[in-house]
Amino acid sequence: MDPFLNTVIGEYRVTALIGEGGMGRVYRALHTRLGRVAAVKILTAASGDRTFLQRFLNEAQIQSRLRDPGIATLYDYTEYRGNPVIIMEYIDGYTIQQIIESNGAWPVERALPVLRACARTLEYVHSQRVVHRDFKSANVKVTSSGEVKLIDFGIATGPAAQRLTTAGFVIGTFQSLSPEQTRGEPATASTDIWAFGVLAYEMLTASLPFEGSNAAELFSKISRANFTAPTVLRPGLPIALEQVIRRCLRRDPKDRYPSMKEISSDLTRIYDAGLDGGTKLTFPEIPGKHRRFVLGAALLAICAVLIVGYSIGHWRASGAGSATSNADSGAAGAGGESGAANTGNAADSGSAAMHTVTVDTFDGPAEVWENGVKVGETPYQFRRPFGASVNAVLRRPGFADLPINFDVDERSSYVFTLDRSPSQ
Repeated sequence: MDPFLNTVIGEYRVTALIGEGGMGRVYRALHTRLGRVAAVKILTAASGDRTFLQRFLNEAQIQSRLRDPGIATLYDYTEYRGNPVIIMEYIDGYTIQQIIESNGAWPVERALPVLRACARTLEYVHSQRVVHRDFKSANVKVTSSGEVKLIDFGIATGPAAQRLTTAGFVIGTFQSLSPEQTRGEPATASTDIWAFGVLAYEMLTASLPFEGSNAAELFSKISRANFTAPTVLRPGLPIALEQVIRRCLRRDPKDRYPSMKEISSDLTRIYDAGLDGGTKLTFPEIPGKHRRFVLGAALLAICAVLIVGYSIGHWRASGAGSATSNADSGAAGAGGESGAANTGNAADSGSAAMHTVTVDTFDGPAEVWENGVKVGETPYQFRRPFGASVNAVLRRPGFADLPINFDVDERSSYVFTLDRSPSQ
């Protein structure tokens, strides 16, 4: 019998086990009054070990400082029956690793938006002087609403984090380690850049660039930056993408990209060059447990493309699964908002509880139009009573207008991707 199921931790009732590892468990939980879904991470087996206790606290401290759409929001850090507990935003969907295992290499036009989202998130993480140290396909999730989320800051380091490893100690997932990490040197932003190259390689080839029958063989290949060219494994892969991967996977950190910002810029240029040619491919059918993910709303999430027919009068974000599951309305409400966007519901705000909803777009800003008037640009915040409707249009030069139509509920943000205009 699971000792944590159906118990109440803080304000959350634990409802289901999500995953389990050697040090602890992760559960799905529901706020007893708000109805908000959360993930509850409990340190169990090593709860008496000072090193693991400090590492768990470091994870909570680092994640509590990070405020970005690409990172799960931390709600609380507490204890339950002597076990440290982290309560954070629940992230649905599947990891990139799970998607690769089910479906193989990603189509280029679908990998690019996800890689760009990862690059932007890591750029933010590094701007906060945090190094993830375990960036890999198993630690990036694509949600059913189209968001890309970086998870698990269990071994991340930050300016306030206590140092828990000594010089010469190797920590992280072996296949994603950089040459300097295999030598036990401290991790830096450049090691995350190397790991980004490993992830891009894996997404586009369904193979890891560095593998070995044992640690010595693996470390030897990594130390020499010896890998098979992606275009050999996947003929026809754009050479520009291979060049990005090669620059990330250079042996000397000084020869890699200087920052994630430059990677994001290169990926944007590749995307804007129109490598997809406007083609909208479909995934082959996947047997087993991930079929619904690919064939349903999460198909749109992975490819980050929403096909909007001109004959459709209204596109409902809630029905198409384009609503993010960012649940913390306080975070979504940060910053200013345009009064023009809220005048349509001003009369409804007398007694109804108000909620702030952020509308954003994957591939750069878009204009937000409401009632024929431009009210701002994404990311844009609507403030409405619960149950009120939002009807607007997203516009960007060179792209088809995207009507958005949803009712305000507990969700605090929606993320969309505009479709390139057929003439482009």
